[in-house]
Amino acid sequence: ARIDSLDDFDKQAILAASVLGQRFSLDALRHLTSNSQYNPDGLTSNNLIRPEGDDYLFAHALVKEGVYTSLLKTRRAELHRNAAEWYAPHDLALRAEHLDRAEDPTAAAAYNQAAEAEVAALRLETALQLADRGIELVREPAARCALLCLRADALREMGAIEESITAFETALDSATDDVSRCRAWIGAASGLRIADRQSEALEILDKAQTVATDHDLVSEQSQIHYLRGNVYFPLGNIDGCLKEHGHALRFAQAAGSAESEALAF
Repeated sequence: ARIDSLDDFDKQAILAASVLGQRFSLDALRHLTSNSQYNPDGLTSNNLIRPEGDDYLFAHALVKEGVYTSLLKTRRAELHRNAAEWYAPHDLALRAEHLDRAEDPTAAAAYNQAAEAEVAALRLETALQLADRGIELVREPAARCALLCLRADALREMGAIEESITAFETALDSATDDVSRCRAWIGAASGLRIADRQSEALEILDKAQTVATDHDLVSEQSQIHYLRGNVYFPLGNIDGCLKEHGHALRFAQAAGSAESEALAF
């Protein structure tokens, strides 16, 4: 009854707010309503929302859910896409989730991008969750391979080495080109090295190097030589180890990768 008594501006605002979630910012709400001057006093005076620090909060979860379920499917999808646009510069995970709720075909790619950012930030459990949801949605084999590789990277960094190796092997099954296979081989070799399966790691690195050389993949060549050097060290091949890290350094500098250069040093 309180919602029905609102004017049109406030009605549209409360509908948009329900898409943003239980807590939301005024800037995000203004973006969704396309009204940069919107003031939510009408919503607060009706006890539908209340201020919470710099943000706003629905007065009760049931209010939010009731408003959200009243949205027509097409309008709901439109608002979720607008929310994804708002979050794109601020929060890649929320962007992906809103595209997902909008049933947008780009949602899987958005989850891939968000998972990459979480792996880089070492928020590995979140990265794993994002990659898993992306894998559920993805249809294209190449995109599936990329998400599986991200999932495998997160598992390795979390210490789940055997699971990581298995995930890379699954990614290889989805690979549609040599470049994707090369990257999956590099990831698998990284896990095999840690698992002390050195001969298998060397075999896979040889396959990866053939592809990386043929396609002039400079960054990948640095990774391959770095990993091979790390495999040689516990095998007692010190000269080979130093030589491989020298190659890794040269390719890292060619690629302009400070991280790969530091690893080679």
